[in-house]
Amino acid sequence: MTDETQADFAAASSQWWSVAARWLGWRASDFWQATPAELRGALRDPEAAAAGRGPSMETIAEMMERESNG
Repeated sequence: MTDETQADFAAASSQWWSVAARWLGWRASDFWQATPAELRGALRDPEAAAAGRGPSMETIAEMMERESNG
């Protein structure tokens, strides 16, 4: 992993940790033990999951924007 990739991961992980803690009630250990696929699945809209679709990039961006604004 390059220094730039590590910095990107560090910035994104704090945002995703916030989402997981607030929306899923996850503790830090839950977040760090989960794979990206598990986090994505936990955040997936049940109706979209039933249709075989995950959250769109637009939906993810909106969620992250809401979380970054408190």
